[in-house]
Amino acid sequence: MKKITGKLSLQWRLTLITALLMTVTCILMYFFISQSAVAGMEDLGDYMIRIDNTDSAPITFNMNPSVLFPELSDQLQLTKKLFLTKGLMVTGIIILLSSICTYFISRQALLPLRRLSQEVNQIEVQNLSEALEVPATNDEISRLTISFNKMLARLDEAFTAQKQFSANAAHELRTPLAVIQTNLEVFARRETPALKDYQEIFSMLQEQTGRLSHLAEILLDMTGVQTIERSERISLAALTDEVFCDLASVAEQKEVELIQQEGDCIITGSYLLLYRAVYNLVENAIKYSFRGYEGAHRLTIEVSKAEEQMHIIIANNGRHIEEDQLKDLNMGKEIKNHFGISNVRKRLKLYYGEDAVIYFENVSPSGVKVHLFVPLQEEQKDEDSSY
Repeated sequence: MKKITGKLSLQWRLTLITALLMTVTCILMYFFISQSAVAGMEDLGDYMIRIDNTDSAPITFNMNPSVLFPELSDQLQLTKKLFLTKGLMVTGIIILLSSICTYFISRQALLPLRRLSQEVNQIEVQNLSEALEVPATNDEISRLTISFNKMLARLDEAFTAQKQFSANAAHELRTPLAVIQTNLEVFARRETPALKDYQEIFSMLQEQTGRLSHLAEILLDMTGVQTIERSERISLAALTDEVFCDLASVAEQKEVELIQQEGDCIITGSYLLLYRAVYNLVENAIKYSFRGYEGAHRLTIEVSKAEEQMHIIIANNGRHIEEDQLKDLNMGKEIKNHFGISNVRKRLKLYYGEDAVIYFENVSPSGVKVHLFVPLQEEQKDEDSSY
């Protein structure tokens, strides 16, 4: 039975359910009405006849009506048969008409649902952002459409995030490869490399391949919404020095002088995440901040620590960022010539909370400052307060 009803449309199922209810109702009504009518006819039994004489007491006696009317019994039987037959016919007609009416009424009632089904069938990955038109009926169909639109919005956000994640992942994986390629090109231009040169290139290859492996682990952790190890004690001075060393060949090609200001800050966190954040910011500044700028190209890093956060300032004396782009950049949008910034910001917020901030500002007379704030861990705050 379930297999049969499962293959029927909603319209036919509503029709069958209504027909079944009408059938049960009509049969019960027919049974009780017919029983009452037949019982009333059969009660036409003996009549009590009373003769009232003024000279004496009244005389009463019972008499069967069939004695007075011999054909009455046959007429009663015929009437009962006609009543039962016509009652049955009327019941069948009522059930049939109600089923037909239910079929067409349910068809009209389900018309908005059919329209919704047709619109849903036209939805594809390319048009997830196009919301369905909500009926003005304020009924279950309109509420279903609103819920479906909310689901479409969530799916669209998920697909957009997936595309952005794929693009950012490609960029992040490409950066260590670029370091390897640049260093190999510099090494290839040397006519007679010394043993020390070979040792340096092999050390760089080992370091960068290890970084690629760690980066792949982070990307896998991010897809599983997992947390990575954040218990490493990190010297920010050593971290920024390593970033400068890795980007030295790129800075040399762009004729950018890298300057590290005195100062250090020891924090607890994920070394690789902070390295990637600083590396990305410095790399973008070297590559894109000095285009069309005449004069000495300088990029400096300054590290400091406030009460509850560490602060890294990456400053250059190159071109300003256009105001519209600067606004979009600080709002977390991805813009041209600043690839991967939004991904860095998202990862820092994912692992360090909303207090992790990357902020860009133009400085006079020229140049851009990038402020990177990362909150200290609770154990670090306790250590600082104990001194």
